[in-house]
Amino acid sequence: MKKHLPLLFLSIITCIATATAQTSADSLASASYARGVAKMDLKDSTAFDDFAKAIELKPDYVKAYISRGSLYFRKEDYSSALRDYDKAIELKPDFTQAWYLKGLAEFSKKDYKAAIVTFTKIIGFPDQKYTPGCYYFRGLSEAYSFQKADACRDFDKALEGGYKDAADAKATYCQ
Repeated sequence: MKKHLPLLFLSIITCIATATAQTSADSLASASYARGVAKMDLKDSTAFDDFAKAIELKPDYVKAYISRGSLYFRKEDYSSALRDYDKAIELKPDFTQAWYLKGLAEFSKKDYKAAIVTFTKIIGFPDQKYTPGCYYFRGLSEAYSFQKADACRDFDKALEGGYKDAADAKATYCQ
């Protein structure tokens, strides 16, 4: 038994060191993320570096992917935004906000077919926070894809959900 005590002690120390290192990396990732959010609010382009560092330290940091994707979106780099939104969805498939942002990036990229698919998927999610917006943007995607009847139905559903911009879209596309 005494022969095994040093090995047991070493195992315990290794476990503690690993847990401490993991906690430290998580703390540093959180700090980098928070700094990135603050810089993002100030429209400081170095926020990219902070989100990249947060992701490097914690590769499953969904919020960091979403935030960095949003920065790419602001720069109209929709392909890079989509990569980050897709990674966030891969890590957390039920994260409605990631799906919604993905749909907006597809729409902005003028990939209306993909946007219709994405917004349709979100409409079935339990989290209904984004549903009126999904109907609106799916409706616009349908209008731009010459699917007038579908677009008009979606604008009506968006209006029912309180999405006021749908009134102008309906007036424009549903005459």
